[in-house]
Amino acid sequence: MKAFWDYLFKDWFRQVGEALLVAFLVTTFGFTTVGVVGQSMYPTLRNGERVLVPKWETWLVRFGLKEWRRGEIAILKPPEGTPFATARFPVLGFAFRA
Repeated sequence: MKAFWDYLFKDWFRQVGEALLVAFLVTTFGFTTVGVVGQSMYPTLRNGERVLVPKWETWLVRFGLKEWRRGEIAILKPPEGTPFATARFPVLGFAFRA
């Protein structure tokens, strides 16, 4: 019986903990997904689609290592309680603050 508890605490909980840590790091610093609501981005993005968004690009912009370019799609975080908004950089010189 002791071997079972040793296995449970040493192996199983460790593996679950490591998986949760990796998931946390990936979703915090790597990628996130957002759902498309509405037809404003049609035909590029359709209503109901899920989009995989790399978060590191925002950090590169914040540190001045990258700039947004015309034609890129930005995911905007509106005030609390409302869904995310998407926008395309329409013209040169149009800028968002990261």
